Amino acid sequence: MIRKFLFAAMIAGALISCSKNDEVGPKDRTEKTTIRLDIGAYQVLTKNTGAINEEVAAMDSIYLLEAFVFRPDGVLESYRRYGISEMNLVGRNNLPLDVTPGEKSIYLVANSKKYAPWVGVTTKDKFLLEDVELRTERYSYFTMSETVKIDPDTVTVPLSVTLKRLVAKIVVNSIRTNFSGTPYQGMSLTNAKLYLTNVHGKKTYMGEEPQTRLILNDGGYVEADCTGDALTSCIAENVHTPVGTDGYTTRQYFYCYENLLSEETATDRFTRLVLEAQLDGNTYYYPIDINQEGYGWAAPSGEKGVKRGTIYTYDIVITGPGSDDPESKITRRSIVLDAQAESFTDGPSFTATF
Repeated sequence: MIRKFLFAAMIAGALISCSKNDEVGPKDRTEKTTIRLDIGAYQVLTKNTGAINEEVAAMDSIYLLEAFVFRPDGVLESYRRYGISEMNLVGRNNLPLDVTPGEKSIYLVANSKKYAPWVGVTTKDKFLLEDVELRTERYSYFTMSETVKIDPDTVTVPLSVTLKRLVAKIVVNSIRTNFSGTPYQGMSLTNAKLYLTNVHGKKTYMGEEPQTRLILNDGGYVEADCTGDALTSCIAENVHTPVGTDGYTTRQYFYCYENLLSEETATDRFTRLVLEAQLDGNTYYYPIDINQEGYGWAAPSGEKGVKRGTIYTYDIVITGPGSDDPESKITRRSIVLDAQAESFTDGPSFTATF
């Protein structure tokens, strides 16, 4: 399954030398205790290009790890930044983090897109407002985060934390047509492309909605949103050959931030996977509401919508013309979906047909 990043924190005990006249009093609440971060990772089977099970370990690498330690009043007690050189030198199983006794909240961020220190982030409230944009993500180091509360006085070892990616992954295994017995028999889809719409393009580092939302491909394909990203072809990709009965089997991969909307409003829309193509000279759209009722989701498989750290996989069969715009649902049976969703840990599987 997908790589898990496990953080085992071990408390280094303090050695106290006492003479027969020494008296051991209450523990100094300003005395620092060293927590050792032990970072391990299971091997992962995932991909960027090629077969679905091709191993691309770089997609799950940690090139930068940052730890924020907050006191119960929300004040930042300490901050530690571990670069790749330090992690290689010290060892991923021996990264020190100093904290004082008493309950603390530790926030861990891997591969942040902060190329300078977090200037001014001196409280938990300020930290929780910091955001990151989908445009800055890269295949080789996705942003990950998690938080845990500890009390160094009572914590047991090892203390394990699983970091979660902010992105979800959408996979299209194949596209093919089945026009047999229809006037479209023998025709192919041409000038096709796949893209995501209503993409949440910004999140806080802990995966929550930012103060100012950013929606990419709002309501349809927006050229400016699909070019110039650090994460090339993050939300759009052309299908470079006509699609017929033999199918197009070059897998396509898209990445987006979480959108757990369960019901649409005038301003909040589902994140969709859209196939746009020409058939018999006309342009049609085949929209798929990712992990929504009627499009793969089924109780009790969990939240509706796109969840961070989850893969959604589709095979698409086109049996007729689509809709006239990328937001309109197709009410008749013109797409057959073989959809699977699996968490980066142990997620559900499902099949959807409409």
